Amino acid sequence: MSARISALVAVSLLSTATAALAQVPPEDLAQPPADAEQFVIISAAGQHGTAARWTDEDGDQWSRESILLRGLVWEQDQEISFGADGMPARVTVRGTSPSGDSAETYEIADGTAKWTSQVDEGSAAYDDPAYYLTQGGTWISSADLVEALYDASGKSLDLLPSGTARLEKLTEAKVGEGDTEQTVTAYTIEGLSMAPQPIWVDADGDFFAFTQGMAIIQPEYQDAFQQLQAAQNEALA
Repeated sequence: MSARISALVAVSLLSTATAALAQVPPEDLAQPPADAEQFVIISAAGQHGTAARWTDEDGDQWSRESILLRGLVWEQDQEISFGADGMPARVTVRGTSPSGDSAETYEIADGTAKWTSQVDEGSAAYDDPAYYLTQGGTWISSADLVEALYDASGKSLDLLPSGTARLEKLTEAKVGEGDTEQTVTAYTIEGLSMAPQPIWVDADGDFFAFTQGMAIIQPEYQDAFQQLQAAQNEALA
């Protein structure tokens, strides 16, 4: 997740990018159902895209994302099938990013986890629960990792291909007005990069927002973007 977040936050540093033809064109990617969770992708400059996530009739978690940022385009979907241990048992990423074809796969079979991304491929014995961290994929799919960490014992999970991630509570904030008012909590995800990655969840531990230079947040709360960013920055300091 950190690589994907860093790419979005630091994208203004990029001057050129060459996108290859997508393996799956945008019109053939998954279409969110009417009841999908909806998010906007914004910065102080305005809106740059949309994202949606939903669970299908088989219990698989889907996400679909469209981003246009300074001429750079992401058109991707992602499907996660969870195993009996609650961890991803199969992951498929399709579409395109500024790096080209987004195709990425992960699967557990016969006690072995195997993955293939744009930059690597490998395998490992799958003996204990571990959460596969995609190299690319949709930004909103990071919500699944956040929610898995929130529910995990000690709010910590082993990762594949390697590492451990954990949540540390940071601060709280009130957002919305009237019927939409709620208290949300910021946590930092430790173990994904050199710096902690702050995220926000609601009272049930469900993903609420990510707010740094770029934000992904529900449309009805997008006006709280800078409020949440200021609150987390103060707490981090």
